[in-house]
Formats: sequence, structure tokens, C-alpha cells
Amino acid sequence: MANKKSLQPIVVKAMAPQYMRKFRCIGPQCEETCCKDWSVVIDKPTYEKYHNFRDPELKSIVTTNIAKQANSTGDIDYSVIKLNLDGKCPFMSSDGHCRIQQKYGSLYLSSTCNLYPRVLCQVNKVMEISGVVSCPEMA
Repeated sequence: MANKKSLQPIVVKAMAPQYMRKFRCIGPQCEETCCKDWSVVIDKPTYEKYHNFRDPELKSIVTTNIAKQANSTGDIDYSVIKLNLDGKCPFMSSDGHCRIQQKYGSLYLSSTCNLYPRVLCQVNKVMEISGVVSCPEMA
């Protein structure tokens, strides 16, 4: 198992509307999961971190379902998760939880998965955070 203490969250001060302070992902209870029918881009550092998993089940999913993108323009869109035939993320367990988050914690999630449905934007040197209504819980 990875050393969770070696990963530290990045703390960013940002202005946020009140609804953002109240938002909590409800995961498997969500009527519309963001783990289905979405293109999940994986940045290069996360790609490399995932390829170092020691857990045999996760390692197999990574090897089979994360592919480098031929049209990548850099480290941010380095690779993508190939969805299952039913359109679900291969890391999603049968109970609707993310296997990566269950095993290693949220610091191991890709920035795509960790940020959604939040949007960060810098305006005049001030960081702002808001949410997108494609997430039913955010809406």
C-alpha cells in the first residue's frame, strides 16, 4: 500500500459562494454518476502513480484500461481511462464506490475526479471556486 503520509493536499485560498461550502458528493446514492459515460483524462503524474500500484486488482485495471493519448498536448491530458462496455469507469466497484479512493484515499484520485464538479478560476489574481450543474447534487 502507498504511503498516505507522503501525499499532502494542496491548500488554496479561494472565494466561493455559500452553496460550495455545503456541497458534499453522495457517491453511490447519486441518481446520475459522473463515473459513467464521461471521458476521464489522467495527467502524467497520476498515470505514473497508478502504474506503481502494488495491489494486483488495481494494477490489472490500470494496465488494461488506462491508455496514453496519441493527441496529448502535454502532461495534463497525458492519458485517458477506457470505460467498460456499459460505459462505467473500470475503477467503480459493484457498490458504486471508487476502488482507488477506497484503497488509497482521495489524494490518489486524478485531478479530473478529485475536482469535479468544482471549477477553479483565477480572476484578477483572486482564485474563485464554483460548481457545475451537470452534477445533480450540485444543482
